Amino acid sequence: MACSLGSSPYDELSRHGYYAYAVPDTVLTQREWTLRIPFKSESYLWDVQCEGGPSAPENPLSLYYLDELGDLQLHVRLSDRETMWDHNIPTETVRLNTPWAEEGKGVVYQSQPLSPIMFEDIFGNKVIVSGTQPLSQKIDLINQLEYVGTPIDDVTNPWSLEWCENN
Repeated sequence: MACSLGSSPYDELSRHGYYAYAVPDTVLTQREWTLRIPFKSESYLWDVQCEGGPSAPENPLSLYYLDELGDLQLHVRLSDRETMWDHNIPTETVRLNTPWAEEGKGVVYQSQPLSPIMFEDIFGNKVIVSGTQPLSQKIDLINQLEYVGTPIDDVTNPWSLEWCENN
């Protein structure tokens, strides 16, 4: 279920002690999507979340999936915070069939067919998946996500105090 790290676009994640959840290559090929990871071409600050304690800037990791025209189709965002989630909108729980979602559940905005889905992962971080797909398709994509990055047995939550003290 986890991607091999060989010469993948995820090597940089592992090198810095990070992880993410990625759409499998077979799905990318089938949907004719490409992956854009901002840290590959821009200056991603790997440890900015360690500066200033609780008031430190948020440092989300994002994977963007684009169609052949370059239009955003899916965004997988991972962070210790849920700042992009609007807590003023009523939500409901959805079942997720993935080992990465704590308790196998996520939340969506009520009565919004294209709602983003938020779940807490097994490390206590927030994952928000948004895209152009109806809810059922988005759930199916989440259920197919693969863990990529630092080997799962070696991972220290990169947004934790422990990680900040050791890096």
